[in-house]
Parts: sequence; structure tokens; C-alpha cells
Amino acid sequence: MDVSWPSSTGPSRERNRHRRPAELWELRPESEAWVGERALADLVPDTERTDALLILARYLTLRVAAHIGQPDAGTFNAGAERSTAREYLDALDDDIPEGRWLYAILGSSTTRVSRALVSRLNAAATAASRRGHVNGAFALRSTAYEVATRNGWDIEAGRVARAMAAAADRGGGRRSRSLWNRRARVHERRANTRS
Repeated sequence: MDVSWPSSTGPSRERNRHRRPAELWELRPESEAWVGERALADLVPDTERTDALLILARYLTLRVAAHIGQPDAGTFNAGAERSTAREYLDALDDDIPEGRWLYAILGSSTTRVSRALVSRLNAAATAASRRGHVNGAFALRSTAYEVATRNGWDIEAGRVARAMAAAADRGGGRRSRSLWNRRARVHERRANTRS
């Protein structure tokens, strides 16, 4: 005789963590409907022209960076997205630090991923957060983390995770800070055992 609860009528076994709203820094890139979607969240109706151009350039740059070294399904046109991002960046003043980092990312190889790409994405995220573009900074760092972990670059992944933990701490993300610090420790431990 089976005395177990039927799955639809028994008490919920869901942990409390799932009932709390997710913090910004907990969300994963896989939860985006399309690559770079999160970067567009900084674009609001009263956004100034400079910020709007930067947000759009950041979005396109993220899409290009996410596809570097990946087999494309034939629908992604990196050349068109690269040139459109450069047009947006050309319309900006030269003294915007994030613009320089985005240019450097766009100048990266189209077929080979490098550790420099991760560093540039992380530096661009720092510049975006200084402008108050929290979602864009998160999107840049998430992409950097994803690229670093996909390629097994533990030192770079650890640096990005530490930066994400610091950003979560500044934004009040207590659970996220712990999560990203744990990830950073794991990557640092792996990097130390390999060297």
C-alpha cells in the first residue's frame, strides 16, 4: 500500500529561498529571452541621448561578444551588429570610458575568444556601473563570467565573480554577495591547484 502524498496534493517541499524575489545579481543569462536583453533595462523613456546611445551600443556589443568563437546558427550577422554598435559609439564624445572599452571589445577577434575579452567586459561593466547603469553592468559581467567559465579560465572567472560580489554588496544584495563570493573562492581554489 502506497501512503506517500500525491505530488499535486501534498505539502509543498519548496524551500523558502524560492519564495523570495530574486535579487538582480542572482539572475542568470539563461533567463534572458535573447542575448543582451538585460542591458536594455537601463533604457527608460526619459534617458538622455548620450546614455541611450551608450545603452544601445552596449547591447549590440554584448551580442557580438557572446557570439565570438561560437558556432552561429546562420541567423546572427556579427558584421552588421558590430558596425551598428560602432555607429552608436562614434556619435558619443571620446571622453566616455565605457565607450573606449566597448570599442576594444568590438575590435576583438571574431573567431577566437581571448582572456582579454573577459577583462574588457569586466572593465566596461565597471564603467557602466559608474554611470548608474546597473543592469548593463550586470549584463556585461554575466557575459564575462559565462565566457570565462565556458573556456575554463578560473583566474578570470574568479575576478569577475569578486567584482559581481562587490556590486551586489553595494546594491544591497546580501544573498547574491554570498553566492558570488562562493563562486570566486571555488575558481580561486581551482586556479591554485592547477598552478
